[in-house]
Amino acid sequence: MKYLTLLNSLIFLISAMLLSGCGGSDSNVNALPNVEDFQVRQDLHVFDFVYGETDYSVSHLVAYSNLSNKRELNLEHWLYATSSRSNYSYHFDKLNEQVLTISLLDRNTQLVQQEKQITADADKPYWVFAFGDISSNWYSLYSVGRPNFVKSNQTVPLFVINASIPGSSSLSDIYLNGELVIDGLSNQTLSQELAIPKELETLSLEVKNDGEVVSGCNVTQLSNNLSGQDEQIEWRDGAWLIVFSPDQRCYLKLIDWQ
Repeated sequence: MKYLTLLNSLIFLISAMLLSGCGGSDSNVNALPNVEDFQVRQDLHVFDFVYGETDYSVSHLVAYSNLSNKRELNLEHWLYATSSRSNYSYHFDKLNEQVLTISLLDRNTQLVQQEKQITADADKPYWVFAFGDISSNWYSLYSVGRPNFVKSNQTVPLFVINASIPGSSSLSDIYLNGELVIDGLSNQTLSQELAIPKELETLSLEVKNDGEVVSGCNVTQLSNNLSGQDEQIEWRDGAWLIVFSPDQRCYLKLIDWQ
C-alpha cells in the first residue's frame, strides 16, 4: 500500500509539473475574453420629433448592442417634442466592433419605423433625433456628437436644426432678426454654433428655401427666465437649440448639459 500511495503521489506531481511547464504564462492566450471587459457606458440624448397630429408622442426609441437587451431611451415621455438623456452600459463580444443600433418604434404597435447604427464611444456623448410625420408615413433618425461650446461673457451659444419639410433634401438659409446667419443648411442637420448677444431681448428666426419663407420662430422676453429640463434658467446663462419641426412649429431647447 505504501508503494501504491507513493506512486500516486509521483503521478500527481509529474502531472502538475507538465501542466505548469506547457501552460505557464501563455496558458490563457487563446482563452475567450470575459464579456464584462467589453462594455461601454454610452451617453445618449434623444429628441422625439415624430409628429402624430397631436401634442402627444406616438413613438419611442430603444438602443441595443449585439449582446445587450434593448434599453428604453424615452418610453416614459408622452409629449411630442420632448427629450430624454440616458447613460446605460452596453455589452459587446468584440473589442473593435462596438456598434449600437438605435430603433424608432411605433408606441402602440411596437413596429420598427426606422433604425440607425452608431459607434459606441464612451468619451463621446451623442444626440439622436427622431423625425417623422405619421400622415405621410415618413420617418428619419439623425445622430450627431454633442457639440462643444465655450461659454462667453458676451454671447449665448445657439444651434439650429431644420426639419420643417419631411423628406426634403433641399438646402435652407437661416435668417436671424432679418440677417442671413447660415447659408445652405442641410435638412435635419445640426448647424454650426451661432453666437447670440446676451443682451438680445427678442429672437426672430426664419427658414428660407430659394428666398421663400417656409418656417419661422419668434422668441420674446429672452431676459426672463426660460424653462430648462427641471429648472428655471436665464437665457444668458444657457446654451440653446432651436428645432423647426414637421408640424411647422419651432422648439427652444436648453442644451447646457454637462
